[in-house]
Amino acid sequence: MTQRILLPTDFSKNSWNAITYAIELLDRESCEFYILHCYTPNTPISENLMASQLGIPQLQQLKEASTEGLKKLSRQLAFRDESLEHKFHYLSRYNFLTDAIEVCCKEFNIDLIIMGTKGATDAIDVLLGGNTLAVMEKVRCCPVLAVPNSANFTAMKEIVFPTSFKEDYQTSQLDKLCAMVRLCKAKLRVLHICEGSFSEEQEAKKQELEGFFAGIDYSFHTLEHVDVATGLNCFVQSRNSDMVAFINPKHGIFSLWFRRPLSRALNYHSKVPVLTLHA
Repeated sequence: MTQRILLPTDFSKNSWNAITYAIELLDRESCEFYILHCYTPNTPISENLMASQLGIPQLQQLKEASTEGLKKLSRQLAFRDESLEHKFHYLSRYNFLTDAIEVCCKEFNIDLIIMGTKGATDAIDVLLGGNTLAVMEKVRCCPVLAVPNSANFTAMKEIVFPTSFKEDYQTSQLDKLCAMVRLCKAKLRVLHICEGSFSEEQEAKKQELEGFFAGIDYSFHTLEHVDVATGLNCFVQSRNSDMVAFINPKHGIFSLWFRRPLSRALNYHSKVPVLTLHA
């Protein structure tokens, strides 16, 4: 079955790294890659004001630069990817990024978004990149894989799935998580960081996951006497885990899990890709 992958780009080194990561991750898969570049004004004005704010000459310049950038990218990929199972489509859109991505996801029935980040820093909007964080937060129609600039694709050993055992797991979320585990030929490490006693409800959720993960190689892990952010960081770093997968609830990214600033929870992000699944 052909997978449809959306690759937003701003022609930066970060986005190129995410594109090459995606190609290697899906090296043996039949894929349609949709490479999307959006050109918009830098100021936060409404869509109706975009053209009048820029003026026709400036808008034409942005359009030409976008088209030329995609042509250059296509030439680079012609040398980079020789897989007969990979096809590339190049999309230039005059729109805000999250809006354009949502339109493309519906138009092309996208299965996964893969995009780059700006690496580690203390500021969350710079950590993930303002655009990446916005996409992870607002685009909920399919999973988002955020690839840090320093990440180089290698054979994966394990994917960490942190959970409080309090979420209402949806089959669609867990299906996509298992699909990523199988794609990477990795093991799944389900991580719970204790915040108190383990309730009957949590035990029931754990058993629910046991039944769902029966077809993959998985294990449960528990950390005690440590806050969530520190525990997750230590677990990932000490084991050299290859990816972290989260479920992002509707009312805010990771808000059920992290009471402290998200940047502290993702200090490892400069090395580890993050897969966001949406509730």
